[in-house]
Amino acid sequence: MDTELGQVSLRVLLNLVHNRSTQFKKEAGKISKLEVSNASDSKANSKGTISIIFGALSIVTSFMAVGFILGIIGLIYGVIGVRQINRFKQNGKKIAVTGILCSLFGIFLSILFSVNFGNLLIS
Repeated sequence: MDTELGQVSLRVLLNLVHNRSTQFKKEAGKISKLEVSNASDSKANSKGTISIIFGALSIVTSFMAVGFILGIIGLIYGVIGVRQINRFKQNGKKIAVTGILCSLFGIFLSILFSVNFGNLLIS
């Protein structure tokens, strides 16, 4: 009777462990899928950040020729960043577009200051 009771309790215990391990594997699968989706979402494109930095520097230095050069570099990085973001489904599109706009504004200000300075030299 003791061996029969021991075998039954052992079977119950094994079934319980098996059910728990199956449930744990299902939970672990859900967690790993969640981690994978969060890992892919956090892939931000750094070229957009570089673009906004060069764009801001081009605005600040727009009264010199350096502003024009920094604006061109920021514009190139921004366009490359937007293309990579669209191709690889990354984050950071707003930052890249803002960098492009800042770079264009810095280029515009550099040209404006150059034309005004040229007019001052001529007159």
